Amino acid sequence: MPFRPPRVSLGDDAGGDDVTRFSLEDDDADLSLDQRFARINESDEAFAARQKAGWDRFQEFEKALTKSGAELILRDIGSEAMRAIADANLPSLQAIARQLLAVPTAQLPRIANLASRVARALSATDPELAVALFRRCNGHEAFVRITRSIGSVPLMTWDIWHSEDSAAMSNLRRDRLERCNSDHALASEVLAACHAGHQPWLEAYAVEAIETGHPVATARALTILGFADESAGAGATIARFSNHGGMVGRAAEAARFAYEHNLWSRTWYQRLAHTADRVEFWRYGTLLGKIADARMLLWTRKAEEGGLLERFGHSLNRPIERRIEAWKKKRDGKLFGQDQPRDVYLEPAPEGFDLGEE
Repeated sequence: MPFRPPRVSLGDDAGGDDVTRFSLEDDDADLSLDQRFARINESDEAFAARQKAGWDRFQEFEKALTKSGAELILRDIGSEAMRAIADANLPSLQAIARQLLAVPTAQLPRIANLASRVARALSATDPELAVALFRRCNGHEAFVRITRSIGSVPLMTWDIWHSEDSAAMSNLRRDRLERCNSDHALASEVLAACHAGHQPWLEAYAVEAIETGHPVATARALTILGFADESAGAGATIARFSNHGGMVGRAAEAARFAYEHNLWSRTWYQRLAHTADRVEFWRYGTLLGKIADARMLLWTRKAEEGGLLERFGHSLNRPIERRIEAWKKKRDGKLFGQDQPRDVYLEPAPEGFDLGEE
């Protein structure tokens, strides 16, 4: 690559008639501490110049890809199109998957999005190959960061949880949950899982993890349940640990906080969706905008025709988007509701580990 392309993202939360647009992402994570502090005092002119330079680099990158016939690096072919290819010519798609597996590590960002789509399409007929492809590309972010839903869930996370079930896929999903090193990463996995209908699987996983007696496994399980949607099982399990101390107790408190925020979000949404009073609509909308997170994806419905939500719901979009982004920033630096520990404390429990053994 003769130059380093900028980070851009491509989401799918636009309306059906809207044009999907690229978004230029900040590169703050790549900066030194001094550079980050300097950027805080950046003038409007300097910001505009930095944005223009980023877009100029992206357009140069796009032209180079188009000239070489490699536009798929930038665009998402979509799960339906890839499934149609699998139905029409499965052996050819399997051959493509094997070629993608052989791509050198340094070049994986070029094909990561395509590989994710291929793996999802193969999950029904060749789960072992699908999982091998997912694992090969794990940790190698594509040049274009494609996301799904209002929660900006990374494409690979979304595809793994929306793939067909198999023993190999379950092991991959389990490994991903156990390797998450922040609450935001866990919340993204849980959101994708719940959207795909896997909340019962998450609850069974949590029960199994708690039964090991390992504090990290228990804290992780409680955090997963806290980020899940409303259910009798999740609520009861979190409540069991309300009087615990130490790391598990703090994780249980953070899980209860996250879980109850979703319950209240549901309440305020239901009230504003059915009220005919404009003042009440404003009141419930304001309350919703203070606590809502991306789990709204799981339970919001199309507004009733002619109602206040249909007529004025667009006024809630920006406050809710800001709140979801605020949750992301807050959860990025936390794990189990606490400051992130050192990596050595995040390793999965050894095989056969049980604190209950004599």
